Amino acid sequence: MRNIYVYLFFFSTLFSACEKEFIADGYSDDPSENFNYLWVDFENRYAFFELKGVDWSRLYDSFNQFVSPQISKDSLFSVMGAMLYSLQDGHVNIVAPFNRSRNWSWFEDYPENFNESVVYRNYLKQNYQIIGPFDCVIVDSVLYMYYGSFAYGFTNDHLSALTTLVSKCKGVVLDIRNNTGGSSGNAFRLASLFTDKNIEVGKRRIKVKVNSYSSWEPITVSPYSSKSITVPVVLLTNRKTYSAANNFTLMMKSMSGVIHLGDKTGGGGGTPVFNQLPNGWTYRFSATQTIDLKGSLIENGIEPDRYVSTSITDELEGIDTIIEEAIKLLK
Repeated sequence: MRNIYVYLFFFSTLFSACEKEFIADGYSDDPSENFNYLWVDFENRYAFFELKGVDWSRLYDSFNQFVSPQISKDSLFSVMGAMLYSLQDGHVNIVAPFNRSRNWSWFEDYPENFNESVVYRNYLKQNYQIIGPFDCVIVDSVLYMYYGSFAYGFTNDHLSALTTLVSKCKGVVLDIRNNTGGSSGNAFRLASLFTDKNIEVGKRRIKVKVNSYSSWEPITVSPYSSKSITVPVVLLTNRKTYSAANNFTLMMKSMSGVIHLGDKTGGGGGTPVFNQLPNGWTYRFSATQTIDLKGSLIENGIEPDRYVSTSITDELEGIDTIIEEAIKLLK
């Protein structure tokens, strides 16, 4: 992720000012030592207790009572995983050799609003153009482009090919539904195609210790080249648009000529950081906060300019309601 050096700079301050502080020195299988290490690191660096409405000290008391010297590794993992599940955060996981905790409520509790089979069979079809990770087809002078994951990188040649393709079109439907993120660097690079000047899209700060954050720093997108994409763009999202894709949505909504269509994004506006417990298990959590130009946190998702849901009737007939609405807007 971008600006990792910032986290290293602040690392020496992360474990201060905590009543239950317990920092392990070297490898240890002691259950209490590992539980406390995890709790303290979150207390100092996790950025969204207030937003989530979570009393972290109360959760310590609730879950620590189950930790004893005799607890099995499986049970200790379950206790830790249950405590972290309370944060309702898709960027929060603990990973042991035998399991990985997770919370997928940010998309599982909502309509999918995307059918990959319909998109590929009836819109992209067999002869769509593959430009790196971008699947593209021109329909009635409108470019439909699907990008499934920001984990998939691309080259400058791919970007140049996209700008050449767009030059033949009156508009772009940019579909990032079911894109659960990946590299923020890829998000910035793709967004750079759609601006001809430096543009501030939001602000970010990092939590450095309990109740203390760094100063807000601007998030800026710079143009890829003088050949920016200037035709109208409709950006499609659903609840499974998350993390780097959520941040990309923030960037695009700051561009002129962009309409955000579909469902609210799944969120994940905090940059995850990683650490290791004394017993070797790894974990990650959100350590930064990101706000839009109006000062609103984007952790819980970004509202579209226009809500559109897929119709079951349309889907049975092989029609994607959201794509059709996007093409109608551009035409």
